[in-house]
Amino acid sequence: MLEIKAFGNLTINKDGNALDLPISTRGQVLLVYLVLEGGKHHRNTLSAIFWPESPESKANTSLRVALTELRKAVGDYLEISRTSIGILPDSDIYLDVFNFEELLGEGNLRRALHLYRGDFLSGIYITGSTEFENWRRWESERIRLLAVRNLETAILKELGLNNYQETEYYARELLKLDPTNNIANQNYIIALALEDHSSAAIKQVQKYHGLLEEELGLDLPPEISKIQEMIKAGDSKSLLAMIRPTNNLPDAQTSFIGRESNIAAITDLIVNPDCRLISLIGPGGIGKTRLAVRAIRANIMKFPDGAFFVPLEDIKSANKIIPLIAKALQFKFGTIVTMLDPQTQLLDYLRDHNLVIILDGIEHLAASRHLISTLLREVPKLHIIATSRHKINLPEEWVYKVKGLPWVGIAESDELPEALSLFLTRTKQHNP
Repeated sequence: MLEIKAFGNLTINKDGNALDLPISTRGQVLLVYLVLEGGKHHRNTLSAIFWPESPESKANTSLRVALTELRKAVGDYLEISRTSIGILPDSDIYLDVFNFEELLGEGNLRRALHLYRGDFLSGIYITGSTEFENWRRWESERIRLLAVRNLETAILKELGLNNYQETEYYARELLKLDPTNNIANQNYIIALALEDHSSAAIKQVQKYHGLLEEELGLDLPPEISKIQEMIKAGDSKSLLAMIRPTNNLPDAQTSFIGRESNIAAITDLIVNPDCRLISLIGPGGIGKTRLAVRAIRANIMKFPDGAFFVPLEDIKSANKIIPLIAKALQFKFGTIVTMLDPQTQLLDYLRDHNLVIILDGIEHLAASRHLISTLLREVPKLHIIATSRHKINLPEEWVYKVKGLPWVGIAESDELPEALSLFLTRTKQHNP
């Protein structure tokens, strides 16, 4: 296997060992370029990128020399013809950039951060090659922004779950990449304060203020000043009320085991602006309701006007849905001062709200389809999570199938399979 680590200092190993034969810096970077970009590339294009300071004939000669070095060291991974160069299909190649993106996609942010040892191809410069430098910088910034976005999501998720130490960890990691990031600073300050580290929280406010003034010529954002006043007054109740959207989500009666990859996948749907109706479908007892609640708790900060749980299993008519939504929102219908029907009243109230509603157990209410479409059309910032045994069959619907917990363990990991971990936890609970 060929192993390439392009974060920080570039290293290339083959079958677990450093390459026996020397390869020039440009040859190494050429290899990284071919692996990351994929496909085949014309020789003239590559010589112009990597040897721009030389005339075409000399640049092509330099490319041939570099290819000779690569053939000797890693030739069994290359596909070279008279006109083009590429990587052989299905080659066994590890690139930390690919692994980083895969781990982020799986929701395994900690392991991804462990790979992120520094900027992409840090410290490598090719004289006179604007095209190479633009490519390297673009890739470096793309990867950095991926890390930033995932860290911002993790910070808001952990704060929403009251995991203040996890919030602090991810905030510190984000501040390494972006010291003036407002999400990192604000939520780091809040988490420190709620962990009773008021002095450290105030110091972070002062540090953030100094950075803003020095680097950007800005003052503290008003919300940070307000948070600072609350911390100084010891008003944790107001601090919690400020950051925690209103919700009636049911508390878990037992510990929540596993499902991290499911939550990551549902989060991807929630943050997609085109995805406002998510149906979690699966057989009864599979865990749809708990997964929906957990996923919304993890993303509650994205819904400043609240998250509301509406149980539907015990109702027999879709006509009862509007009153149940109103009850969850603690919205009271007007009976004397208005002649508007309850649905119109509720829609008028919700119209400018940014919120999420969980419609739990909707499969037996076929007539609800029209109501759901109306809600989504009339309330543009509303998200709906529905749990059901089958699809709702609406054009707006995005379906996520909920399956049982995996019994198979993770390769090269000490972690128990999620299903076994749940079984052992429940066994210990009832048989101490």
